Amino acid sequence: MVRGATQDDTTHPRYASSPMPRGSRFLPIVFITSLALSAAARTEAASLVFCSPGSPGDTAQAGPTMAQLARAIEKAASLESGVVSAEYHESEAAGIEAIRAAGTLLAAVPVPFFLEHERDLGLVPRLGIASSSGQPERYALVARKGTVAGPADLDGWEVTGSIGYAESFVRRAFAKEFGTIPDGARVTFNAAPLQALRRASAGDRIAVLLDAAQSVSLASLPFGADLSVLARTEPLPSGLVCVAKGRPTDKATASILRGLERLPKSAEGKDVLASIRVQRFEPIDAAGIARLRTASGQAGAHAP
Repeated sequence: MVRGATQDDTTHPRYASSPMPRGSRFLPIVFITSLALSAAARTEAASLVFCSPGSPGDTAQAGPTMAQLARAIEKAASLESGVVSAEYHESEAAGIEAIRAAGTLLAAVPVPFFLEHERDLGLVPRLGIASSSGQPERYALVARKGTVAGPADLDGWEVTGSIGYAESFVRRAFAKEFGTIPDGARVTFNAAPLQALRRASAGDRIAVLLDAAQSVSLASLPFGADLSVLARTEPLPSGLVCVAKGRPTDKATASILRGLERLPKSAEGKDVLASIRVQRFEPIDAAGIARLRTASGQAGAHAP
């Protein structure tokens, strides 16, 4: 939780990068979980990749948590000890590369990533991710008070934030409350938006994209009174666990999915879920995905 604002963009606990996140989203890192047969009989690994672009930390820092997660999945799925491994990557490019790699079976990603890369990566959702806060994800569009009355006012502006990599999502996601962001607005990626918020408060032609935890903390900023939330997205899951392109939905897939769903049933599983800011992994079907697309303004836009 935010314990107060600071003028230093690199140290504000909500908006700046840090080794481990404090937000309510699922742990915003990439895991690569490999499920194998015995060492002698191993022919192909089945991998689970968690990717949330712009999140803090690196592979080495996440190592202990990844090891804990791997052991918990094994126990929950009744798998042999040592057959599951985990690795973290924090960038979109690294996540895409890992998802495309030979042996990758499942990918766990935020909704904007899914909608942006559903077609090119062939992602088919199987589980939804509920955050430890118990609250859905709702992204916010923020600008200086009194400067933006509607989408047309953003023409020539920059719209920036940690979901800026998902441009088509950003342009449509606020349609219900605000409208579609015009082509004349430049959508950019920014992993640590505090400086952008300061620029917005000073009257620069910039609007900022915040996740739910960040938007709650606006009031803690010294210049927060100069900013207003123009619109929020509809409630969304924290993420989705998807079958990757061309991968079989075989016993290995089922084992990993079963292990993820069963994590809340053991003390060890609950501990690792808490460490990655997840309450549970839960089934999601085609109807649920259709509702998600409609809620985010993407209905019919990205279906394979």
